[in-house]
Amino acid sequence: MANEPTPPNNDEFHSLLPYDGIKWNKTFDALHWALAEHKVNNIAITGYFGSGKSSFWESYIKQVKENNLDDREIINISLAKFSCKCDKNFKCDENSSEKSKYDVKPSDSGYKVFSGEEISDYDQWRIYQEQKKIEEELEIEIERGILEQILYSVENNEIPASRFKKITDLSKETKILYSLIILSLITCISFFLGHEKIEQIINQYTLTFIICCLLLSFCIYLILPFFNSFHLSKVSYHEFDIHFEDNKGSLFSQNITELVYFFEKLKNKRIVVFEDLDRFKSSTIFSKLRELNHILNNVPSIKSNQIIFIYMIRDDIFSKYERTKFFDFIIPIVPVLTKDNATGFILKEMKEIEKDCGRQYIEDISPFLGDLRLLKNCENEYKIYKSVNESFLRSKLENDNKTLKQSTCQWIFSMILYKNLYPKDFQKLLQHEGLLYYCIHKAKIDYFKKLDEKKDKGN
Repeated sequence: MANEPTPPNNDEFHSLLPYDGIKWNKTFDALHWALAEHKVNNIAITGYFGSGKSSFWESYIKQVKENNLDDREIINISLAKFSCKCDKNFKCDENSSEKSKYDVKPSDSGYKVFSGEEISDYDQWRIYQEQKKIEEELEIEIERGILEQILYSVENNEIPASRFKKITDLSKETKILYSLIILSLITCISFFLGHEKIEQIINQYTLTFIICCLLLSFCIYLILPFFNSFHLSKVSYHEFDIHFEDNKGSLFSQNITELVYFFEKLKNKRIVVFEDLDRFKSSTIFSKLRELNHILNNVPSIKSNQIIFIYMIRDDIFSKYERTKFFDFIIPIVPVLTKDNATGFILKEMKEIEKDCGRQYIEDISPFLGDLRLLKNCENEYKIYKSVNESFLRSKLENDNKTLKQSTCQWIFSMILYKNLYPKDFQKLLQHEGLLYYCIHKAKIDYFKKLDEKKDKGN
C-alpha cells in the first residue's frame, strides 16, 4: 500500500528520560566512597535545574548493578508537584492581587512584612498568619507524600503489621478460609452459649469442648494480625471523651513507629533518594528529614545497618554555611550542556538542525539553550512540525530557493524554541494575545505606516 507507515529510525527522536550511559569518572568515585562511609548519612547531589543530576544517579545505579558493587536496595521518592503553594511569598498566586504585593521575612520580633506601601500592625499579623498556614499545609502535604511513597513501595505481606495497606483482591482460597473462620467462631460461641454451666459442658461434651476450644484459639490466632491495623484513638460517652492518641507534631513524628517497623523488617532497603524537594522552596522539610534520619539510625535494631538519605537539589537551596552544616557530603554535578558550549553541542550532535538552519543561526540562538532536556524536546518537535510542512519546504527546494527554505526552517525552529521557553505566551499567541503577538502586531503596523509615509512623500 502506498500509505503504509514505515518504521521510524531509532535515532530519529530523543527520549526526555534521564540518560544512563555516562561513563564512570571521579564524580562516581566520590559517590561510591560516600555510600561506603559509615558515618555519612545525608548526601547532597547538587546542580541547577537540568544540569544532569538524575542522569548521573541513573548511570551510577546501572553500573553498580551490572558490576555487583552494592546490593542495597533503593527507595526513590519523587514529589514533582508544580503547585502555586510552593512559592513562600505568594508571588505565583495570580488570583490574589493583595498577596503578591507582600514579602514575609523573619526578624527579631518573629516576622516582618515588606511591601511597597505602609500597612498596619494588624495587616502584618494577618498576612504572616496566612503565610504560616500555607507553609504548614505544604509541609503536611510533602510529609504525607514521602510517607506514602516509602510505605507503599513494598507488598502488604512484607510489612504485615503496618496500618498502611494497599487494596488487594482476595483469592478464592482466602475467601474460603475466612468463611470457615467465621463459621467456626459462630459454632463455638453457639455451643458455649447453649449451656448454662461450664462444668456441665466439660463433663458431657469433653471431646466437643476440646475441639471448640482449639477451633476458637485457631480463629483468634488468624484474626489477631488484622487488629494490628486498628488503633483506638478516642472513647466517647455523651459529653465525656477519653483520648488515647496525641496527634500533635509532624506526620513523621506521628508515624515514626511505622517507619522504624518498615526499616526493621526490610533490612536491605537502606538508601532513600529524594527528588524535586527543592521545588517547594521550604528548608524546613530538609531539617525534618535529617532529624528523621538521625532517629532511625539510632534505633538499636537499625544502627548497625545505616540508612542513607540522598537529596538531589539545586545549589542555591541553602546558604554557604547551612549547606555544609546540614549535609555530610556534597557532590556537585558538572553540566554537559551550558549556554557557552551549546553551539558546539548542536553542531556535533544535531546535524539536521545545522543542515536546515545554518551555523550562524545556531550561534545566534545558543545563548537561549542551557538545558539539554529542553534542547532534545525542541529537536523532537522541530522534526514533527517540519514533517507537517514538508510539502511546502519541498516546493522551495524544487524552485532551488535555498535561502528561502533555510529561512523557513529557521522560522519553524524559532517558534518551537519560543514555545518551549515561554509556553504560556505561545498559547496566548494562538489566541492573538500576549507579548509576542503585541510585538509582531506593532511591528506590522509600524511597517505599513512607514510604507504609507513613503507613498505620501513620493506623491
